[in-house]
Amino acid sequence: APGPGSRVVAPPAPLSAGSRRLALDEDFPGLRRVHASPPVYLLEGFLPAAECAALTRTGVPLLLRSRTDGGVSAGRTSDSIFLTSGCADACAPSLLARVRRLFLGLPRSRMEEPQLARYGAGQRYTEHYDTPTTGPELEQAGHAAGPGLRLATVLVYLTSLASGGETDFPRLGLRVRPRRGCALVFFPASEDGLPCPDSLHAALPVPSGEGEKWICTVWVRQREDDERASDGATAGAAGAVGSLGQALLAGLNTGGLG
Repeated sequence: APGPGSRVVAPPAPLSAGSRRLALDEDFPGLRRVHASPPVYLLEGFLPAAECAALTRTGVPLLLRSRTDGGVSAGRTSDSIFLTSGCADACAPSLLARVRRLFLGLPRSRMEEPQLARYGAGQRYTEHYDTPTTGPELEQAGHAAGPGLRLATVLVYLTSLASGGETDFPRLGLRVRPRRGCALVFFPASEDGLPCPDSLHAALPVPSGEGEKWICTVWVRQREDDERASDGATAGAAGAVGSLGQALLAGLNTGGLG
């Protein structure tokens, strides 16, 4: 995602034994742990097929070239956009409600606006972290006045691929193939604000002839964000695009964000 942590940087120090990850409901229907430490989960049937299709239809006219902190990058060649929570509720009413349930009633104001992304043939996102890992960016993101670091990633596959396009965790020896409606859950940082070095991951290229890979990602932050708490349902293309997407549009129009 454009914003904190989307650039590849030096890996952070290993997490201490006492670091805690955001708690989730281990008995959530369909939840399966596919890596023990750090924990990585798959959730089969997390989002109904009709809602997956509705999200992709909504995204088609809104998508823009994906960017990182440094602007357009050869390492990230997908198209993406952030939606308002209201727009996401309109076309996929169970999405944010299920994320909230998964994390034991977590306030919605701790969730970022959902991000849609589309990967066509050959498109990819090279190895990266979902949250700042070192230096001033880490200090700024952890400041008590803001929402803090991204503690959890809920990546929902909206389409299936027979081959390629996997989410690859090179430090874990784990690859996850896209399956429609399935959610991948992992933890970029601990609750005490320490980035996880093993959360390094990549979106592998989509092979020619395999169709498109679509995903919808919801990130959970350390603290509540008042702006997200007040996000409501809106209509039309402009109203469907979340505040992060609006910032991206403004940056493109003014030559910024690069």
